Amino acid sequence: LWVHRKQRVSGNFSIESSFQSIREIVKKKVNLTEWYSPFYSNGLIPRWRSVTRLKANQENYDIYHITGDVHFLAWAVPPKKAVLTIHDCGFLSHHNPIRKLIYKYFWLTGPVKRSAAVTCVSACTKKDILKYTRIEESKVFVVPTIIDDRWVRHDKEFNEICPVILQVGTKPNKNLSRLIEALGGFRIKLWIVGELDRAQENLLEKHEVDYENFYNLSFERLRDLYQQCDIVAFCSTFEGFGMPILEANATGRIVITSNCSSMPEVAGEAAHLVDPYNSASIREGIKQIASNRSYRDQLISAGYENIKRFSAEAVADSYHLVYRSIHEGN
Repeated sequence: LWVHRKQRVSGNFSIESSFQSIREIVKKKVNLTEWYSPFYSNGLIPRWRSVTRLKANQENYDIYHITGDVHFLAWAVPPKKAVLTIHDCGFLSHHNPIRKLIYKYFWLTGPVKRSAAVTCVSACTKKDILKYTRIEESKVFVVPTIIDDRWVRHDKEFNEICPVILQVGTKPNKNLSRLIEALGGFRIKLWIVGELDRAQENLLEKHEVDYENFYNLSFERLRDLYQQCDIVAFCSTFEGFGMPILEANATGRIVITSNCSSMPEVAGEAAHLVDPYNSASIREGIKQIASNRSYRDQLISAGYENIKRFSAEAVADSYHLVYRSIHEGN
């Protein structure tokens, strides 16, 4: 049984897209059923209702795979049959120490302890899991996220006069404020995916950045933005994986991303790396990309090669090996 979160209308496509892309391959190896949480993961009561609903609707499955972002649902399934996928440990960044302890226990430590195996999308996330929990390293498997096959190559001439930069995400770790500071004075167009708060809007006005804001997008509309932009900016301070890097690679867009967390691991040679804590570093990276055609061509070619590392077949096989190890162990 694959256990999924309830998807929000505004998007959050990456986890769902990854598992849907490997579903048919996995079905050739196992008898697969899917279950979607009936409630959004907001607050204690909706989460507890999801736990009780999953418990009440269980059949006798051999494996219960919680696919991500609803770790607490591990409390509802038999421990010796649970596989938990963790995409990142960013939820531990809460500043309130009491809230952080509660989150750590109910969202990480407890679910990990109740799982027969844990998969994570990058070596960076595996390192964090081992740091924050007492799980044996042999029970933690790195299985990368794959890219949805609906992301396809779309050739486009780079706009050297006024390039369009696509920024995906507006949460604090997405580092939009430093990108805005880096773009002040540039002749560019900034497309921002995600709702802006007033402070971000004020910063855009202060630095006189020409921008458009998009949210509540369909997959097709989001893909269209990738196809029509010139550069994808993903200069986050923290990521468990970094799917926009691969989405840009597959589309044929230049990527500028961070030299920390999981992003160098995901990008390989297919992105320009910058210091996300330094606006000048981001600014210089964009200048280099905008002024050097051969460098842009190099990054685009490297991107097409990079996505080959994240094939659906390889990821499906990796999950199947995890399932087998648990089933045979039981």
